[in-house]
This record gives sequence, structure tokens and C-alpha cells, in this order.
Amino acid sequence: KFRGEWLRFLNSHPEPSSAGGGFFNSAQISELIALLDGAVLPVVLAGDLNAPATIPGDPGSSAYLALLTQGEFKDAWLELHPTAPASPAASPRR
Repeated sequence: KFRGEWLRFLNSHPEPSSAGGGFFNSAQISELIALLDGAVLPVVLAGDLNAPATIPGDPGSSAYLALLTQGEFKDAWLELHPTAPASPAASPRR
């Protein structure tokens, strides 16, 4: 429960987007979207999804875009910081 409301919290860690040319990651993300389609409770999806997000000059991976369009998820970082880039894992700010 969050603030008195039930929700579904899901943590996932699909294959890297580089494995199999992105095939495995996209397939796992598609399966996740299908599994959650029509969920009665609100869903919070967290984890290392290995689905690179949108950055300047790059619209993001197909898996990331599928989460936003087909899965109708929202990117919490972009919702809270629409003009601030997220730090890539390879170069986090400390």
C-alpha cells in the first residue's frame, strides 16, 4: 500500500540491450508489457531495465519507447526533471 492505496510494485532486470542485437531485451520488455496490460492496480515498475532512455540526439531504445507508448508507463525522472538529463550509468555524478 502507498498512502492507503493498493498498488503493484514490480522489479525487473531483463537482458542487456546489446545481447542478441537487442532482440532478447525487446522480447522481455514486450512480455512484461503484455503481462501488465489491463492490470487493475496501479503499477510501479522499477529495476535495471537495460533500456536506454531518451537523451539529446537519441530517441532512446525501442524497448524504452515501447514502455512509454505500448505500456503507457511514465518515466519518473522525466516527469520530475523534464529539462535535466539523467546521468548515464557509465558516468554518474558524485
